[in-house]
Amino acid sequence: MSFILLDVIEEMRLLQPSSMIQVSKKNPDSFIARAVEIIKTGYGQPSVFDTDAIIEELLNQGKSLVDARNGGASGCVETGAFGTEAYILTGYFSLVKVLELTMYNGIDPSSGNSLGLATGEFESFRTNHLISNSMRKSGGWLVRFVLDSGEKLPDFPIQPVKGTLEDAYLSIISSAKKEEYHGV
Repeated sequence: MSFILLDVIEEMRLLQPSSMIQVSKKNPDSFIARAVEIIKTGYGQPSVFDTDAIIEELLNQGKSLVDARNGGASGCVETGAFGTEAYILTGYFSLVKVLELTMYNGIDPSSGNSLGLATGEFESFRTNHLISNSMRKSGGWLVRFVLDSGEKLPDFPIQPVKGTLEDAYLSIISSAKKEEYHGV
């Protein structure tokens, strides 16, 4: 099956969804050689990951050995035990949204909802330094909120807030359990 998938990767040449192989001491040399042939074509697929490193990372996260062996890497190199956890592959952090919330004192102008840290009225920021500091505070607050919410609300409901939060902002809120989120 692995060789068939390599053939598909070579023929389709899709950049998204991305493809990857996991390499361990148990891979036959012919599999590695076939993957290298495709990689040498220069279009950047498949990515190559060390199976032993992935298993070690998952064990460090408290996963069982069985779950770790069934896991892998995905997205922007997040590790996860597929099929055994909420493995949400969104962790986008929109600095533009942080700036917008900073400019509107924590209020989302499109919805009127309070979504961020109140850092003061934007008109009072007389220098770029003040704007930058307020953005740092707002962004730091958001990251802490996300990580804390991941602990208190492990199944953060996406549906009730759809349309309230923009996707780039919603994605960081909906994906943030400390043990599962690696992109902060």
